[in-house]
Amino acid sequence: RAKLGDFVQLSLIKMATELN
Repeated sequence: RAKLGDFVQLSLIKMATELN
């Protein structure tokens, strides 16, 4: 089960990727 920290980290990575 994914932890909250992992979810936040993935969200930040996705946001950063979409900005490029």
